Amino acid sequence: MKKALSLIVSAIMTAAAIMPVSTSAEEEQYIPLFYFKADETENVTVIRDNVIHIPSEALADGDLTVDVSIYIEDEIQEADSSKGIYAASAKWRCESDYITLGGLVDPSASTGVTKTYTTSEGETFTTDLTPFCYGIIQDDGSLKVKYVPQLVSLPESNSLYFTYTTSNAAANPFDALGASADEFPFAQFSAVIDSETPEGVYEIIFATPDNTAADRSVVSHGAVALAKTNFYSFYPRTKDLTIIVGDYTLGDADNDGNINALDASLVLTAYANTATGKETGLTQLQELAADADGNGRIDAIDASEILGYYAHIATGGTGTFPEYLAK
Repeated sequence: MKKALSLIVSAIMTAAAIMPVSTSAEEEQYIPLFYFKADETENVTVIRDNVIHIPSEALADGDLTVDVSIYIEDEIQEADSSKGIYAASAKWRCESDYITLGGLVDPSASTGVTKTYTTSEGETFTTDLTPFCYGIIQDDGSLKVKYVPQLVSLPESNSLYFTYTTSNAAANPFDALGASADEFPFAQFSAVIDSETPEGVYEIIFATPDNTAADRSVVSHGAVALAKTNFYSFYPRTKDLTIIVGDYTLGDADNDGNINALDASLVLTAYANTATGKETGLTQLQELAADADGNGRIDAIDASEILGYYAHIATGGTGTFPEYLAK
């Protein structure tokens, strides 16, 4: 036992020493980011941004509805208020027959219930509309949606589409409510997960020029930026939504019901594979179990955490792996 632990610790230290340091150069021109964010519920766990997990038992009683919002991260406005998006459109789809997209929300339609909201900047407003990223707080404290929405459902391709435009773009660019990008959504919709959905990984993807060659019936995806003296169009950056359906236990990479040195060894093998340009060699659910720190990468740190927990339990420690990680 001690010899096996020693060998794995040595391997972890060696792997950690050669882990690449990721660096990224600042973009010359800022391009806004469109991204999804799903609501976390009793049956929907947010693993990390744009990745959610639905356990098998969540579908035992029937179909499950996941509420999803779209946000735009548009930091260019902070750098230069004379620039920004003045019109935007997006189309997104799911290619699985087990997931149905619908329920696209019109932010200018009354919900029938007036509520009071407060932005991160301390401004309070009341509205019976959907709290919408690109609204304006009027003098009487009510919210006014500044843009004219067009919403389209395309059930034949399991797609949704929206566009927002304004007739007075130059004087009224997209100034978002509040200070944070994810404070109020740009659009909202629902994804219904069929109760018969097999275990696996599914995606809701933004349509981009690279993946819409077969369908150009509507503008696939785009935005228009407002410059000081001229207008130009561009495609935003995008982050899709990954939906994992099935069961796994964090740390139990080999799915044998135990978290031990074998799991740490399996994680190191997966890391070595990716370091040489190969696939991990794990299933997608195993990859989730192996990613102990939840950062989207499988590396020596994950193996170290798993091995540390194994040693903790082997020496009389108690608690679950997530509880161990939280300490």
